Amino acid sequence: YEQAVEYLKEAWGGENGDKDPSLLIALNNAKVMLDIQQGDLPRNQVYAISVAIPFSHTLRYVSKNILRGVAWKQEEFNNEFNNNNEDWKLLVLMADDSNDGKQAQKIADEIGRYNSTLDNPILGFIGHYSSRATINVINKYRELEINQITPSATSTREDLNNTYNKEFESQEMPDLKLDFSFFFRTVGTTKEAMDVVIKYIDNENLEIK
Repeated sequence: YEQAVEYLKEAWGGENGDKDPSLLIALNNAKVMLDIQQGDLPRNQVYAISVAIPFSHTLRYVSKNILRGVAWKQEEFNNEFNNNNEDWKLLVLMADDSNDGKQAQKIADEIGRYNSTLDNPILGFIGHYSSRATINVINKYRELEINQITPSATSTREDLNNTYNKEFESQEMPDLKLDFSFFFRTVGTTKEAMDVVIKYIDNENLEIK
């Protein structure tokens, strides 16, 4: 890990302009693992979050922007000494879900297995980019009691349920409902955005009505 930290520092420092945030996450992860390896950080003072990006099946700037927010929060948190005199650190697990429901399920299963090996449970999962991938894992993260935070899915919960039921109908499986107990959204729904647009068009008497 000591060598990894040096290489990643060099790689991150050598990036120009629009830097790759996955490098910063890898660097901070390596620093955490080095601290554990050297006995400077107890394993039970490390918490993990996971993030899935649609890297291989979507424009790269989408994945980059999701990772950028995660990277800077990890950087900020891991370099802050909190008021409890406890040097907590954050580890970030990254995965490419290919914007695919089945791959999303595989990632959720892997997170579940990995979670059982940790001193502290995974705090949260950030993803998925699309609603179609999201609906495949809502109930799984509820079962694992891991908070799912969606940074970009904009369908209403009713729409998510409808899509979910259609998916299962096509597979001739029983009608199921999504459990949103551990599901959190950070952006408004498409309906909310459209309501604002309609109000604007009405108020301005635009001809495009």
